[in-house]
Formats: sequence, structure tokens, C-alpha cells
Amino acid sequence: MIGPLRPQANPPAPPPAPTGNGKAAAPPPAAPRRREWLRRPVNTDGNTVGQLLRLLLFGLALLLALGAAIAPWDGLRSAELEEGRVADRTIYAPQALTYVSEVSTQQKKTEAANNAGTVSARDTAIAGRQRAQLDAALNRLGEIRAAPSPPDEKIKAVQEAAPGLTAEEARGLIDEPRWSTIAEGARRLLNETMQQDIRPDDLLRVRGDLPGRLERDPALSGPERESIAALVRGFIQANYVENPELTRQKRAEAVAAVPQQTVMIQKGQRIVGEGEVVTALQREQLEELGLLQPRVNWQALLGKVGLVAILVVLLVGYLYQFNHEVWRGGQLLLLGLTIALPVIAARITLGSQPLWIYAFPIAAAVMLTTVLLNLQLATVVAMMVSILLGLLGGAASGSLEYMVLGFVASLVGAFVVWQADRIATFFWAGVAVGAAVFAVGVCFRIANGALDLPSLAQIAMMAAFNGALSTVLTFGSFSFLGGLFGITTHLQLLELAHPNQPLLYRLAREAPGTYHHSIVVSNLAESAVELVGGDPLFTRVAVLYHDIGKTLRPTFFIENQANRDNVHDVLDPQQSARIIIDHVTDGVRLAQKARLPAPIVDIIRQHHGTMLIRYFYHRALEQGEEVREEDFRYPGPRPQTKEAGVIMLADSTEAAVRAAAQSGKLNFQDEPRHAAAGANGHTASPPARGSKLQELVEQVIEERVKSGQLDDCDLTLRDIDRIKRTFVQVLDGIYHPRLEYPTAPTRDADKAVAVASRT
Repeated sequence: MIGPLRPQANPPAPPPAPTGNGKAAAPPPAAPRRREWLRRPVNTDGNTVGQLLRLLLFGLALLLALGAAIAPWDGLRSAELEEGRVADRTIYAPQALTYVSEVSTQQKKTEAANNAGTVSARDTAIAGRQRAQLDAALNRLGEIRAAPSPPDEKIKAVQEAAPGLTAEEARGLIDEPRWSTIAEGARRLLNETMQQDIRPDDLLRVRGDLPGRLERDPALSGPERESIAALVRGFIQANYVENPELTRQKRAEAVAAVPQQTVMIQKGQRIVGEGEVVTALQREQLEELGLLQPRVNWQALLGKVGLVAILVVLLVGYLYQFNHEVWRGGQLLLLGLTIALPVIAARITLGSQPLWIYAFPIAAAVMLTTVLLNLQLATVVAMMVSILLGLLGGAASGSLEYMVLGFVASLVGAFVVWQADRIATFFWAGVAVGAAVFAVGVCFRIANGALDLPSLAQIAMMAAFNGALSTVLTFGSFSFLGGLFGITTHLQLLELAHPNQPLLYRLAREAPGTYHHSIVVSNLAESAVELVGGDPLFTRVAVLYHDIGKTLRPTFFIENQANRDNVHDVLDPQQSARIIIDHVTDGVRLAQKARLPAPIVDIIRQHHGTMLIRYFYHRALEQGEEVREEDFRYPGPRPQTKEAGVIMLADSTEAAVRAAAQSGKLNFQDEPRHAAAGANGHTASPPARGSKLQELVEQVIEERVKSGQLDDCDLTLRDIDRIKRTFVQVLDGIYHPRLEYPTAPTRDADKAVAVASRT
């Protein structure tokens, strides 16, 4: 139970009061979405020929996509002889050939350009730029010296103005009494130093020689020489640098001097060996010899495409026979993507790096199929994709390792993530996938006698990456794909069932009686739908939202009126009926605004079918009005699925039983019952067949059956009989009065204690 309980429904016989259950007009419902192992057939009222044509077109499109991905285009003779690829065979020259090699010529030109070196020259602009920077720094230092700032701030400002000064050197410049002499000496020293050629390698030496240049000036003291050298040191830069224009000219001359290179090939000469990395020169030689002309390996092409065709035919046959929902419910595109995309991605990535198979997240596609469709179909997808993955192996017959690895990892992930009801399940699915990949990889290494510590570590890292990536892809895309294809997942349903959901919270606060009724009906419908092969979780969640339209006018529905007068006593019957019917339309609008899944919106539309609101219809007739029966009917549609049918029956049955119990017409104490020992020695027994509760439940359900409300859903007579028995059992437990326990006589001691406690 998720919250307080309260009923409401449309009673079968003339109801004692309007309960407000209703049905709003709706477009044809979407095919049901379910995740259990055995999936039921869906309604076949649609265009069966069109659906079959769609299934055949799906098979053809899938065959073309997979055939293009699996076909041995690398069977073309040049495919494995691209530059940088490892040659798959040894090739000898079938004839002698001499030709001018563009590759060799270009290699020689590159070598000549690199050997030409660079051309350096003095850049006179550098000296002028450095003098300007020094003048600006000296002006700034003069301002700093004159400013009335604290010594520490002056030191910091001096260091910012003149690069490379230490704090002690900066303090010396601030305290220097002969500042003009220092400034003039700095300009002179910089000019003299920058007149010489200074290469980048000579920069440190030149800066270190600055104090020696000042020793020839007797007018300067030792501290003044040090201050000038420290000040100028940061402005000395290399002025003898590379000249880009002269360098380009020199290299161009070297390249122009290279002659055309001629290559001679002898007949029978080995051009490339198996296992060698193909170089640009080898590729050129093969092309000149005419050995790279495309030649289709028709045997491999026909064989692999034939295998793909067999797999596609089997898949289409399986869908036609056992998974009607997928090919009739518009989910073929999703299925095709989960099969084709991983195969295409594997073809692109694994062709150049076969070891990446251990990191390839093939399990993500199967896990998505499990979460969004069902485990049975996911198992078929796992087998098909794994076989296709095996066909991508290097050998002509495919790779057994690819096949086993993909199948085991996919199934392990699917088994763990099946019916995931919490986020942590996806994490554990990733762990399981990584462990499965590691185990399969180790087993194949042992079988091949190639297991060592480096390969073990490599497989472990790739397996961990595989599990993590599979989890991220599955968890990151299942919600988006579910919304895109109209599929409601297990996690979404659990989230929607939380009482803090805005619509449920509003329903509980503004229409507590309706909320209570929804809880009771959810228990009732959930118990019954499980017996007839429906989805219990979806049924429970759908019932919680089926009457949310009543939140707009809660007091117009009897379960929310409490001790207040019934507002319908003063309203016109047609107006009352319109208000009751509108709660379905309002509910659909609120649900769509809140972006509830389409199947839940369908339940809101269908849970009253096209039933007649008899109470107000008979009131209108009694008043002598000319009325149309259509004005008092819910517009439907009638229930289209098992879940919708069970919800309609549970909704109306609970309302009728509640109304009868509250009016006193259903007296449980007079009910014939089967004796059964209950707890504490009391009798707790189900009602006997023929009881009033049994008759009332059968009356409600029979009325729905006879009026054709269940004609569009696939409930059988046996299902309806099971539903009746379940309803009687559950409703008896809800509405049967409990025994009153007699009050035990109070002993004298207890009386004394009670009296003492009041004093």
C-alpha cells in the first residue's frame, strides 16, 4: 500500500449516488508495453495485411543493413594492403618494372629540406623594442620612488615594473640616491650590449658579463654597478635568430636540387611479406604493378550474406509467431537499431584492432532490449548479434571467440538487468558483464596456451572498461529510447508510484476520498491481473492515476463529500452527468501535461469504457425530460488490454460494494460463510458461494460483459471467473466488519492504580 484508501466507481445497477467514475473520448490506444518473459498477443483489429507488410519490410531492411556490415568488403584484394595496415599475405612481383617513384622522390626532398638547416641573422628591431621597454620601466620606477607608499608595496611594484629583480635588488633601486645616474647607466649598458650578436645559446653568458662591462666606468660605485646590471639583466634578449624567409629560400633551393627517383623492381622480387606493416613505398609498388585492382571474393560474399539472410528469416519468423506486440506495436525500429548498430559499430572498430573485442560493449544492445522489450526477445537478439559478431572474425568461417564472448557477456548482462527496479541493478549488471568478459578471455587464452601476466592484465582492463561502458550506454539511453518509442520501463513505473509524485500528492490532498478509492482499486486490480497474465506493476500504477481528473472538482464526487450535502441534488441531471464524464477528459489532460507514459493515459481514457451513467440518466427520465442516452455515456474507448479490462471491473466493483456497504444493503453479519480457523481462535472465513457480496460482484461484472465493454480486450471467460473469485476474496477482507473484543473486568488493584494516577 502506498497511502490512505478510498473508493469511487460507477455502480452497475441504479447507483445510490454518483461516484464519478468515467471515461473520456480518446484516440485508438497504443499497443500494450510489457516486459515479462511470456508476452500476450495483441488486439488484431488493425490492418493485419499492413502489419505483415511492415514486418517483411523490416526483415528486408535489416538484411540489407547487416549484409552490408558483414559482407567481406575486405575480401577486395587491396583492403588489407593499405598503408599502415598489417599485410595478410606475402606478395611477389609478377613482372619486372622500372618507374619514377613519387614516394621515393618525396622522401628525398623531405630529407634535403631537413638537412638544409636554418638561416639566422640579426634582428635590429629587437634592440629598439627592448630600449623602449627599458625606458617605460625607468619612468615607472621614477614614479614608484616618488610615491608615498610603504616600502613593501614599493618593492613589489618595482619587481613588477622590472622583470627578474630580487627583493633586495628592488630595495636598492628604491633607496639609490643617484637615480638619474642609474637610469642613464642602464640605457647606455643596454645599448652597448644589444649592439653585439646575441644567439639564444649565448643569452645566459651575456647577462652574466654585464657587471664586467661597467667596471670601466670610474664614476660608478660598486653598489651602483650592481643596481644597473640587475636592472638591465631582464631586458637583454637574443637578437641573432632564425630568419624564416631566408630559411624557406634555402630549403626550397635544396628541394629543387633533388632529382626524380627511379625504382627498379625485378620479377619475383618480394614486395611485402605477411605480417609486415605496409609502407607507402610498398603500397606504391603494388599499385604500379596493378596488384590493387578490386577483385570481389564472391564465395565469401555469398556465404556470409546467406548466413545473414538465414538469421533474419528466423528472426522474422520468431517475431511473427511469438512476439506479436513488437511487430504490431511499432517497436520494429527499436529492435532493428539494437541489432544493426552494434554490428555496424563492431565492423568499424574491430577491423583494425581485433583485441578491442574485449572492450566492445555488445552487451549494451541486449541489455537495452531486455529493459525496453522483454528477456525472451533479448535472448534471441543476443544469439543473433553474437553470431554476426563471430562472422566478423578474421578467419573465413568467423571467430568462435567473438561469438562466445558476445553471447556470454550479453546474456549475463540481460539476466542481471531483467526487471531492474533500482539504479544499483545497472551497476551490478556492468560488474557481471566485466567478469563474464574476463572469464571468457582467460579461458580462450588457456585453451590457446597463450596466457601470461601481461595478457591477463590487458584482458582485465578491457573487461572492466567493457562492463562500465555497457552500463553507461544502457542506463544513459533506456529512458530516452523508452520515451521515444512509447515504452514504459520498470524503473519509471516505480518512480511514478511514489506518493510524492506531484499528481498523486495533489490527489491525496485535494481529493482524499478518491485517493483512498484508488489505493483500494489498485490492490484489487493488481491481485486479479496477475492471475490472468497481465502486468501487476503497470496495473497498480495506472490505477493510482486513473481518477486524477477529479482533483479539479473533488466535491462533485461522493467519496470526497464527507458529511457535506450532495451538490448533485440541486443540479440538472445532464449537467451532473457532464461533470462526471469530464473527469476522464480532465484526467487525460493533466496526465499529458505531466508527461505520464502513453499506456497510463490510455488507462485513464478506457477505465469506464462507454458505460451509461444510469443514476443521472434515470433521474432525467423521471423528470420527464427528453434525453439522449449518448449524453449520459462515457465516450470511451472500451478497454483494449487485459490491464484496462481488469481495472474497469475493479473500479466499478469496488464502488458498488462500497456503496452497498455504506447504505447497509450489504450486511456481512448475515452472510453465509465457510468456517476457517483464524488468528487468536476467532473465525476468519471467506463468504460462501451465493452470498450477497458474491452476487453483487457477479452482477457488476456481468453487466460489463453483456454491454460489450470487454469485447476489445483479450479476457477469456476463464479469466473473468478468476477475476470474480479474486474480487470477492479481496473485498471481503476490506469491508467485512471486525469482531469487537469484550472489555476485560478491571481488577481492584488496577482500579487503585488508576485512581492514584488521577490524584
